[in-house]
Amino acid sequence: MGVAWGGQVLEAVIRYRWISLAPELRDGVKNYLSNLTIKLASDESIFRRDRALVSKVNVLLVQVRVPFPHAARGCGQSRLPSTFAE
Repeated sequence: MGVAWGGQVLEAVIRYRWISLAPELRDGVKNYLSNLTIKLASDESIFRRDRALVSKVNVLLVQVRVPFPHAARGCGQSRLPSTFAE
């Protein structure tokens, strides 16, 4: 129960607060998820028993590794074309 709740909280932080986190904290989360993925995948008994956890960690790892579209655009910029913004 605690692992599932922790995964949901971490997913919400990654989805909604990732850009506002300090770069050191983001790197720490990336490293933690990478190491956890390696640990879970290297032990076949854990991999088979906790398949849902492995899947959740993989999804979280992809979310932190893939750049977010709104980050490339810049936070706070209007989504309207520049002709409408003038």
